[in-house]
Amino acid sequence: MPDDPRAAARAKALEAAQGLEVFTIEYPQAEQGAELTGAREALARAQKAFEAAQSELGQIDATAVEQVAAAFAALKEKADARAPVEQVMPLADELREKLLILAARP
Repeated sequence: MPDDPRAAARAKALEAAQGLEVFTIEYPQAEQGAELTGAREALARAQKAFEAAQSELGQIDATAVEQVAAAFAALKEKADARAPVEQVMPLADELREKLLILAARP
């Protein structure tokens, strides 16, 4: 039986959501003076996981995938600018929630 590409794509969406969870732990620590490297790496891994499945996820829900891609770009921009946690965390949480919804879609 061939692998289900949609199942693999959903797994990547879940992986991206998990990466964002790490980001939400690391980023506030960076604002308190810790190095931002851990947060940036977590965000990059999450985005890479999403991008690996972006095409297949687009067949599940193209609009949601466009929103997620735009949210990743906005989050990266804010993180790179070392925006305050109050601006970054709601965006990261919303993005993570969208990824979890995509991961749960049939």
